[in-house]
Amino acid sequence: MDEMKKSFSDEDAWMDDLLKEDPEYMLSDDFADKLITKIDTVESVKQSVYEFLMIVGVIVVILGTFLVTYYFFKNDDFITLSAILNNSYTLSIAVIALFILFADKVLLRVLSQLKRF
Repeated sequence: MDEMKKSFSDEDAWMDDLLKEDPEYMLSDDFADKLITKIDTVESVKQSVYEFLMIVGVIVVILGTFLVTYYFFKNDDFITLSAILNNSYTLSIAVIALFILFADKVLLRVLSQLKRF
């Protein structure tokens, strides 16, 4: 037990010596500000992508629930709904809407973060 106390006191003395010495390198005055800005940018981009994926996920779940419910309760009319969904314009509109949502939730925030630099 005394050996452990001795080793802890040696480490404490070593740490005290290190903290009393001047560092061999100097950081710029605005180092912390730059570091915080970079961390904030990365976290902001992660949050934007996460929000976008959450919205897309919610939309997919709602549409999936609607389609499954519609298929089971109105099976005769499902062929009509299928014809509407298989239309090439529907896919084009969905892709454009998804891009607009992505641009709104992610791209604009990323570009505004990059503008700060």
